[in-house]
Amino acid sequence: MKPVDIPSEPREKSRYVQSLFDSIAGTYDLLNSLLSFHIDSLWRKRTVKLANVPQGGTVLDLCTGTGKLAFDFARYSLAGNVIGTDFSPVMIETAHKLLQRHPQKTKVEFHTGDALDIHYPDNQFDAVTCAFGLRNLVDSDQYFRETYRVTKPGGKILTLELTRPANPLMKIIYYPYLKIYLPIMGRLVSGHGAAYDYLAQTISEFTSPEVLAEKMRLAGWKDVQIIPLTGGISTLLMGTKP
Repeated sequence: MKPVDIPSEPREKSRYVQSLFDSIAGTYDLLNSLLSFHIDSLWRKRTVKLANVPQGGTVLDLCTGTGKLAFDFARYSLAGNVIGTDFSPVMIETAHKLLQRHPQKTKVEFHTGDALDIHYPDNQFDAVTCAFGLRNLVDSDQYFRETYRVTKPGGKILTLELTRPANPLMKIIYYPYLKIYLPIMGRLVSGHGAAYDYLAQTISEFTSPEVLAEKMRLAGWKDVQIIPLTGGISTLLMGTKP
């Protein structure tokens, strides 16, 4: 893994990350499956199940990428409307192409949008979700405040993120994977090794789930849960708006 010089100024970092994700949109889904050994599909299905969206409910999927979690909500939940947003126009363009051949396409829509400045009214959604995008945001506190604002009372936030395992045995396996396998596979498949050096570095440096859970509580979320997945290499943070 090569060290990545990530801009510290928020606007510069946002532009930097957007450029990275624009560059890998075409191979994003394939690489996610290869790099997670296809376990990412199980994480998303668990997220959908725990959201427990009511019949005809509304879901907002932030940092939707090419829409995989949004599509899973359309397929496996009772939601009547699923909206996916992402700040990468190329990702959204790819999601739109996939939407045309999706069996539940009437339930799903995609738009470009900022997870830190959500352009929807207060108390709008039964569930607000984000998969593997929180690390890329410049202000996690603002993310939890904005998601709280647009969620209906009784609705849920579900944030799925790649994390560092606490188990010593998992660490022995995980860190060579993170620092060697992940960047090499990213470079071979996508041709954009810097994006996967960035991914490995941000996982290594990202805030712990316990700190994020406290940020959720400060934003107003109740019944906050930290749910480790696959030995802690991924974590689902869940909360309810009172």
